[in-house]
Amino acid sequence: MAQTAIAETIDFVVADFTRQRRFHAKKVARNKTVGEVVKSLLPRLGLASRDSNGDPVTFRIRLDREGRSVFPSEKVGDAVTDGDALTLERYIQAG
Repeated sequence: MAQTAIAETIDFVVADFTRQRRFHAKKVARNKTVGEVVKSLLPRLGLASRDSNGDPVTFRIRLDREGRSVFPSEKVGDAVTDGDALTLERYIQAG
């Protein structure tokens, strides 16, 4: 019985929340966390990691295929499929 090899990297497309900016993420390691990927995507999409007061801005990834937010601790290879479309959304906590 032959086993199918799973690639160690994955390719996907990420758009900012306005969907005006897109980035084709290529060869992202499957063992990286989604949180690590978000941090690396911010400058590539021209998004600031801090607001005008200097406070950190939190972003979340929305997996368009499943219509859900992906937790920062999830491994890319567990949540994302090759060719997926993701949306980077700013997380705003009410209160």
